[in-house]
Amino acid sequence: MSSPDYSSPETPYSYQPLHPKPPQIRLLSLAPTSGPIHCEISTFDLASAPPYKALSYVWGAPTPACSIYINDQPLPVRENLFRFFEAYRDVRKRQPSDRHLWIDQVCINQGDVGERSSQVQMMSDIYTRAESVVVWLGHGDESAYAAAQRFRDQRDTHALSVVLNNPYFSRMWIVQEFLLARRIRI
Repeated sequence: MSSPDYSSPETPYSYQPLHPKPPQIRLLSLAPTSGPIHCEISTFDLASAPPYKALSYVWGAPTPACSIYINDQPLPVRENLFRFFEAYRDVRKRQPSDRHLWIDQVCINQGDVGERSSQVQMMSDIYTRAESVVVWLGHGDESAYAAAQRFRDQRDTHALSVVLNNPYFSRMWIVQEFLLARRIRI
């Protein structure tokens, strides 16, 4: 696991505005590189967007912020999301067909209140149209991984309890993200 870059003297990523009609979203493509996390971001009309996966996760503590690179410009993200990118990049090495991701922290311009409000109103459509929802419970320890495996293998109720006690399940949005997903991957 690499160390996150907590600061960057480079010019930060600047979002291009989304058009309200027809509704648009941004999708990420994670580059299969090692080292710093690099992504490309593209804009699509929601109704004609290519297949994508939506991420459901807990943002986590606001600091420290880690840098990823969007179109070769740094963008600060919270450490929990940075750890997801590291893990997902490893998964992509084995399953390179997973191309597009929708992640609220990156695909929505968090500095634009109007865009944020508009995109939040579209979230049910965004999650419904996703080919699957990836659930990131965080960078777990060995016991959390073992509990998830035991549940998957044996339908063990104690293992389910360990998984459901994860802070992820304390988020209000979780019910919507679960109910609207076509498929869920944890």
